[in-house]
Amino acid sequence: MRGVWITTGAGTAGGGDDVATTSASAGGASAVANADEEYDVVVIGSGIGGLSCGALLSKYGYKVKVFESHYLAGGCCHMFDHRAPDGSLYKFEVGPSIWEGLDRPTGNPLRMVFDALGEEVPVKTYDGISMWTPEGHWRFQTGDDDAPGGFCDLLREKATDPELAIKEWKALKGRLEPLYDALDACPLTALRQDAGLLVSTVIAIPFYLTHPKVMLDIPYILDSFHKLSEQYVTEPFLKQW
Repeated sequence: MRGVWITTGAGTAGGGDDVATTSASAGGASAVANADEEYDVVVIGSGIGGLSCGALLSKYGYKVKVFESHYLAGGCCHMFDHRAPDGSLYKFEVGPSIWEGLDRPTGNPLRMVFDALGEEVPVKTYDGISMWTPEGHWRFQTGDDDAPGGFCDLLREKATDPELAIKEWKALKGRLEPLYDALDACPLTALRQDAGLLVSTVIAIPFYLTHPKVMLDIPYILDSFHKLSEQYVTEPFLKQW
């Protein structure tokens, strides 16, 4: 991450030619910092949000320092290994959904950050995500829900009330379609918390003028997803998913 200083809870983190890093105390209780150091912005936490914030601020000329209590910077960028009692090795991907859509023009906020920074990352296409829960193993297959092995088949296998789950799933997807269109028209990077919002969102005006009902959905775009999903989903398995 160019031009950004990162302090981790134990050891150093970072990479790239223009990245400078410092380490915290061995116990990780407090970060080591020179009292004479001065920064325009200090970011607490080096997850995707903190790193994106620091990198963008640095790009626009600010001197930034990022603090992290964990021994690794990056948050959900990482996979962690766990050895089971029987000797099996499990690799835990912390945030697989973060990477969806990085290989093409997309509404993924992380891809927008990469575009702003002029960065590219290698990506691979996957056809599904497997999960192990206390209730057992199940797999979410990407693609057509109604295809063999698709999400509807999973609901028929796992849901308490399969027909209700499928009905609610399709109703929720139908409700989300106009929200996706609204996000495509006005990317998240255009949203601000000051008067500049009037300028940065001009690009979306044609869409909103031709789809006035979408204006009522703006609060859902800015709020927690459950505020919308709880209106459509009641079946236990689908709700947990």
